[in-house]
Amino acid sequence: KNILDIIKLLEEKTTSLSISLSTIYLKKAEKNIYSKFGDVREKILENEIADLEFEFAENISDKINSVVAKFKDLPSDISLNLAVNFVASTLAEMFNASDIYVNLEDRKSGTDITISTIDDVPGEGTIVSFNPFTVKIFHEIDNLSSFTWFVKSRAFRMNDNSEALNSYVNFIDELFLGKIKALLYKERANKDPLTLLYNRWYMGRYLENLVENYLQRNDIFSVFLIDIDHFKKINDTYGHTVGDDVLRALASLLQEFGKANQITVGRFGGEEFIGVGTIQKDKMVLLCEDLRTKVQNVLSKKFDFGVTVSIGIASVSEESNLTNLLGLADKRLYKAKEFGRNRVFWTD
Repeated sequence: KNILDIIKLLEEKTTSLSISLSTIYLKKAEKNIYSKFGDVREKILENEIADLEFEFAENISDKINSVVAKFKDLPSDISLNLAVNFVASTLAEMFNASDIYVNLEDRKSGTDITISTIDDVPGEGTIVSFNPFTVKIFHEIDNLSSFTWFVKSRAFRMNDNSEALNSYVNFIDELFLGKIKALLYKERANKDPLTLLYNRWYMGRYLENLVENYLQRNDIFSVFLIDIDHFKKINDTYGHTVGDDVLRALASLLQEFGKANQITVGRFGGEEFIGVGTIQKDKMVLLCEDLRTKVQNVLSKKFDFGVTVSIGIASVSEESNLTNLLGLADKRLYKAKEFGRNRVFWTD
């Protein structure tokens, strides 16, 4: 009787899908107890168990449909970072998971995104185990990239023979991988292969959207063009390999600068780079002065020769036509060079 009372108490607490199988197992345990005494309650429990198993299968189907619907609702231009975050939040929701790890690494585009609630991911390759429910899926997309997701839930319990769960895991894995691969290939197309910054084509589309937002909602943004001083001389004197090293070193500083200040940066062509931020021009001027100083200090120590940059800045409030806006920033960039280089120009 004490065992049955405990089972009844636990059964009343199992209300969510993530632990609904526990209810089934508890009823099976209760049924086994009654079967020893030939009690009529055994047959009643058998019917209840069948109903619960059917309901659980339907709930699994509902969850799959929910995941599919969410993927369909994802915008086509969602960033890889947001997509990886979406995978992590979906895993947490589906499995009431305590431990989650999602990683996308791609050396070709310079992508390395990790969302994790744990310090370390166990094992190598793919793992699927039950009680507690644990899944680790590893995909080598190609020789330059990989995608891994891991989830562990002490609440979600199923037995080893659960075809429903195996199908469920395979289905969501295919959804995750398909979306991530599509976005990854798109990201690669948007990146400059040498510096791993956004390329001119991507920055052009990004600027077009910002101009449209300005015309519709008056959303301010500023743009700067930055050019390495005497870059041709660096190439002619030290060779193109060293020249490429300088480009990569500047790109790395720009990447750090962009992340720290919410500025989108890219390579615009040759030794010229671009930065765009949804800020007023006076704020951009201060940031670019700091950037210019940092480039001079860091890169001149990194290389045996001095490396400086010139920067021209313009705001959409001065010119809302994109071609003219870039022309204005370019004009100021060359003024900075005319006045001695290694400086920032923001007026005519």
